[in-house]
Amino acid sequence: MTTTPSAPTLEHLSSALGVLGVPDAIIRSFQEKPHDDLSWQFTEALCESSIAILTDWRFTAGDPLREIFLRLYLTGIKAMIETEDEETFNPKTLFLQIDGVGARYRVKIPKDPDLHEIVFAFQAILPDSVRIYALARYDGTDTYAHIVHPKEIWMQVESLLGPSFQTVFRQQPAKPLFEKVGK
Repeated sequence: MTTTPSAPTLEHLSSALGVLGVPDAIIRSFQEKPHDDLSWQFTEALCESSIAILTDWRFTAGDPLREIFLRLYLTGIKAMIETEDEETFNPKTLFLQIDGVGARYRVKIPKDPDLHEIVFAFQAILPDSVRIYALARYDGTDTYAHIVHPKEIWMQVESLLGPSFQTVFRQQPAKPLFEKVGK
């Protein structure tokens, strides 16, 4: 595997899509399209696949979490929302099981939640073996896009994309929205 020193080539981007689990048909379509903006078209290819979690302002705080839970299950991590607020449907308590050990968390969702804040606050309670990234090209729009994968996958993608990794994917500091309250 080679590391690209500057802007990634179509070959590097196609390889990164493969590493992330994007289906071959979407990768072929990405390769065959004319490319005005490789970074944006790479992002679009990710969103055409089922690996990207797409939400927008209409979603509740629990919606992206439920999608993340489905992807975490593939890594052996189990999570579920135990209780929700009856008016907002925002999660109030959450159960997380890692390596067979469970813990309960009280969830403190702000009045006007930013879905990125919730996703990255949740990532803060996950083990380092799993990472969540936002697709940076959606910043400033009403759409939120996130991808969950094991750390090893992200390291391969970062190696393929080099410095351009930071223009496609991003994380943000986490607010303490999840408080561990027991087992």
